[in-house]
Amino acid sequence: MTDPVDFRVLGPLDVRVGGRPVAVKAHRETATLAALLFHPNEIVSTGRLAAAVWDEDLPANPANQIAICVLALRRRLRAAGAPREFIITRSPGYLIRLEPGQLDTLRVESHLARVRDADARGEREESLAELRSALRCWRGPVLPGLGGRSLAPEIVRWEERRVEVLEQCVQRDLDLGRHRAVIGELTAMVADRGMRERPREQLMIALYRSGRRSQALSVYQVTRKLFLAELGIEPSTRLCRLHDAIRDGTLGMAPGLADVP
Repeated sequence: MTDPVDFRVLGPLDVRVGGRPVAVKAHRETATLAALLFHPNEIVSTGRLAAAVWDEDLPANPANQIAICVLALRRRLRAAGAPREFIITRSPGYLIRLEPGQLDTLRVESHLARVRDADARGEREESLAELRSALRCWRGPVLPGLGGRSLAPEIVRWEERRVEVLEQCVQRDLDLGRHRAVIGELTAMVADRGMRERPREQLMIALYRSGRRSQALSVYQVTRKLFLAELGIEPSTRLCRLHDAIRDGTLGMAPGLADVP
């Protein structure tokens, strides 16, 4: 029986073999490995790997330097007891060969595939459980300290993905009538996500259906002032319609998918 190998990028970079951490601390090795892990089972060119490490300030022979980084990573994994070679040389660069259970981003994709299957069957509880499992794959900010221009788009993409999964979790709870249970979570989301409208909409619905109509209206007023002050625009038509429905008492109390009139 071989030791399981686990790579995680949804938080600080973490590599483990048989549950034991593998130290990858040098910036060059960390950035190289991160660039490969953002594209598992795909060839990543030497040029893209070099950009991940040095941005535009490339050394005289970047391909040689990347080869040295890859060699060091291979040695670290072998020394830790990895059962096979994970980083493969493939022209014009390298790929990291992983199974779905060996990388946290692949685990997220597997959970979300099961969410779609559960939704198709109308299994809301199962869908919510899979979403919560996906959400637990994030351990904090994605790869803190690796914010170079080459890696930044992937880091932002997975940060946004977390917010989308969280919003879907909350929506499933609202659909199941658990309005009071998500108010605290939504309040934290609104404070953390700034200008994002969806958590504000969900918080207004949760407060209204929990009998806190005035607070729901207050969320809209605060949002409108914030948007006008920071962006110079009104909230979306959708959020305005929700405000009007709460103000007029025409928003339905029964949970459902179509919350906004």
